[in-house]
Amino acid sequence: ARAHVSLSQSANVSLDIKAALKLDNSEASRRQAGLIYYAAHQPERTVEMLSSLSYKDDPEVAEILAMTYYKLGELEKALIYFESAPAGEKTFLPTAHCYYFSGNLSESYKWFRKAEAVKAIPAEFLYQYAHTAYSEEQYSKVLTLTEGITAVNGPVSVGLMRAESAFETHNYVIALAEAKQLVVDEKTAHIGGLSAYHENDMEGVIHFLEGWAKDATALEPLAEAYIHVGRNTDAIKTYESLISLDPSVPGYYVSRGKLYIESGELPSARNDLSKALELDPSIEGARLLRGKIAYQLEEYAIAIEDFEFLKEGSRSGELFYLLGMSYWQTDQAEASYTSLEKAHELGRKDIDMLGI
Repeated sequence: ARAHVSLSQSANVSLDIKAALKLDNSEASRRQAGLIYYAAHQPERTVEMLSSLSYKDDPEVAEILAMTYYKLGELEKALIYFESAPAGEKTFLPTAHCYYFSGNLSESYKWFRKAEAVKAIPAEFLYQYAHTAYSEEQYSKVLTLTEGITAVNGPVSVGLMRAESAFETHNYVIALAEAKQLVVDEKTAHIGGLSAYHENDMEGVIHFLEGWAKDATALEPLAEAYIHVGRNTDAIKTYESLISLDPSVPGYYVSRGKLYIESGELPSARNDLSKALELDPSIEGARLLRGKIAYQLEEYAIAIEDFEFLKEGSRSGELFYLLGMSYWQTDQAEASYTSLEKAHELGRKDIDMLGI
């Protein structure tokens, strides 16, 4: 039978083995028959001879059965034997393949890594390897493995794996390019929108996040994008959403207050700036804006409070001018004089101020 194997005479191999087993059908003989069938590339007969043997104490039988079932496409059975077979170079890739189809992506990734250390992974396995790397959040590896892979029918599209992997490794140009090729859903909106934001592509931010932004991570850049393109009404609505999510962030009130100023809604602006200062009294920009609005609204007491808070160390002629004029409007001539004199020293030359 062994001689016929070397001559590739499969039919004669079978005849000789059958004759041998009639003389001796012991477990040792069936083991030898199985090994000969394996060498003769007769997988069904290999399984017939070896599957009844105890493989756990026989690594060679375990490996042969694993490889045979693998070639027959019975991956679940192959995996049982691979787990008992010695780890050899020729078993690395089949083991990874079997674990992949069993759903154990973490274990599959480990075996793909072992296989890759021996030789390059064949093209037909690159998607599986990339998918396991993706499941293990090995994003740089995913980008390397998917370079040049075309569309593959699998649990996760190549484009999504590349987009997310590029985003997580801060390769925003790649992430944005890949996201633009995908159907926009919650995940691709997040990836594409934030990548566009990092690339200062405000139109792209709106394209991806409009209608999908649900949390502060997405709503904040969307609000900025609206402001950038002049859609202030949409920006105000977006800050309303942010405030409803977390009313303790003073910056949201400041940003919305500035938008109200631009739209001429000064009372609303004042209210937002007051709320911001209630949350954080140290925001000087908000206090200066509120003081100016209060002056315009003739709410001089608020204006005086804010400008007095800010005047120490200030070199702003405008600040002292507004403070002095607020005092003048409330009949506090001495305080008005002091502030207006300081404004004059700092270069303010307003004719009405000089008259006062």
